[in-house]
Amino acid sequence: MIEMVVESIRESLVNYQCVVILKEKEGSRYLPIWIGHNEADAITLAVKKVKIQRPLTHDLLQNFLLGLGYKINLIIIDKLQNETFFARVVIDVNQLISYVEEKLQKAIVRHIEQEEKWLTFVHGGKRIAKVIDEWESSGKRMYKVMEVKDEDLAENKIDDRAVIFEISHELSNNEWLITKIYIDSRSSDALAIAVRGNGDAPGDEVPIYVDEDVLERGGVNLDKDTGKPVDEKTEPQANQEEKPVIDEEMKKKASAFYDYINKIDLDDFGKHQS
Repeated sequence: MIEMVVESIRESLVNYQCVVILKEKEGSRYLPIWIGHNEADAITLAVKKVKIQRPLTHDLLQNFLLGLGYKINLIIIDKLQNETFFARVVIDVNQLISYVEEKLQKAIVRHIEQEEKWLTFVHGGKRIAKVIDEWESSGKRMYKVMEVKDEDLAENKIDDRAVIFEISHELSNNEWLITKIYIDSRSSDALAIAVRGNGDAPGDEVPIYVDEDVLERGGVNLDKDTGKPVDEKTEPQANQEEKPVIDEEMKKKASAFYDYINKIDLDDFGKHQS
């Protein structure tokens, strides 16, 4: 995962749609994402540290979670499909669960029969989840599991945007604990939640991460002089300095954002604006 920061919010003068531009924290790549006006306002107010008298919708969610003793850990933009970005909001829970049952069952994966591990546990009701990852950490067995609804279980299918739980099993005392919950979210809502943070104190910021594959497919590099998208590769030309190459594949990577980026006034690029 690559950590990103909000570079700016832009509004197209052609169709009045808003774009949030994320910048790689330790690199030079940018990721433009179309967002709605409400989310753009929420992000802009947070970036400019404007105080408001009443909580916005995203503040209500955060206040609700904080009131329950939970905290937003980070957000991840983890999928890009049909020019739509998908995200997850990761919440720190650290809540004991009293009942957990482990079970192995056979499944056919790519025409090969293999055993899959499933957990049944109680958290606001009985939940059945497939183990998608597990590892050892400081004497604990850690599981990442994806919940499967009864109707999907009956049809033998799994929704890849279902709720994901991270669960720890303390081997010494057989204590089970839900440590994190990954909630599916629109990328615009997740970003608004992240920039508004868990509060005003230092350390309350919510990091923004993007999956490497998503950044590779949807991200662009911008020329420092022109601000236009360029490929990282260059081609030498006879009797001329090397110039950036913008090929058709690069344009496809920039997708629907390419035309918009070319119309942005980049005189003040690198400064926050709304």
